Amino acid sequence: MQQALEHAGYTAVGIMPGFDREELEPGVVRRVYEVIYAKPLADLSEFSVPLAQNLTPNVSRLYAQIFNKETNSTQPINSVGSDLSSAQLLKSSAADVLDVVSLLNRAYRGDVEEAGWTTEAGLINGERISQATLEAQIAEKTHASLLVWKQQGKLSGCVWVEPMKDGTWYLGSLAIDPQLQNARHGRWLLGAAEQWCQAQGAQAIHLTVLEARETLIAWYERRGYSRTGETELFPYEDDRFGTPTRPGLRFAVMTKRLT
Repeated sequence: MQQALEHAGYTAVGIMPGFDREELEPGVVRRVYEVIYAKPLADLSEFSVPLAQNLTPNVSRLYAQIFNKETNSTQPINSVGSDLSSAQLLKSSAADVLDVVSLLNRAYRGDVEEAGWTTEAGLINGERISQATLEAQIAEKTHASLLVWKQQGKLSGCVWVEPMKDGTWYLGSLAIDPQLQNARHGRWLLGAAEQWCQAQGAQAIHLTVLEARETLIAWYERRGYSRTGETELFPYEDDRFGTPTRPGLRFAVMTKRLT
C-alpha cells in the first residue's frame, strides 16, 4: 500500500496511533501505528502558505515535504516552494534604476499583452514612474531602501521600504516581472520584504492601495493586512505618477503587525 501511494504522488508526512491492535504474542497486544500521507489535489497557486516566521522548524519541514519535494526535509525552509528570503533582497544601485523603472511601468501601466495583474490600466494613464522621479526619490529619501530581487543577474522584482515612526515602515512599489506573475512570487517577495524590515526593527507595515483595486486589496488581506478605515486622495495635481482617468480616486490605508 505504501509503495502504491508514493507511486501515485502521495508523501508520507507523519504517523499516528491507529484503531487496530495486533497481538504480538499470547497476552501481548499493541496498538498499530499508521502512516499519514498527503497530496495537494488543487493547483499549488490556490493554497495559502504561511510565512516561515509564523512556523516552527518542524512545521516548516512538514510544509516542505507536502509542497516541495525538492526541499531537504531535514532542513527548515524560508518560504514553501521558494528559495526567496530577505537575504536575497539587495539594496538597489544606480545601475538598477532603469530596470526598476521599466519593471514598475510594465507591471502597473503596461498594455494588455505585457501588464501584470496589478495593472492600473483603465484607472491611470501614463508612466507609473520615470527615471528622473525615481532617482530624485532615492536621493531625497536616504533613510529609505529600494530593494531588488534578481535571478541570474536579471531583475525579477522590487519593493520600496521606508521607516516612518513608532516602529512602522511604509512598503510600496511592490512589483514582480509580469512574465513571472501567477507563480506565487509576489507573496514571497512581500514576505521577504517584511522579514527585511523586521530585521531593521520594524514592528508593523503600512501601505496604500487604490480603493478601486478590490482584487489587490483582497490579496493583501489574505497576507494578513487589514484596512484602517483611513483613505488618502490620489495626488491629482502631481502628474509625475500618471493621469487619472476618473475623479475621486483614493488610496485605502492598510497595516499589518509583524510582532
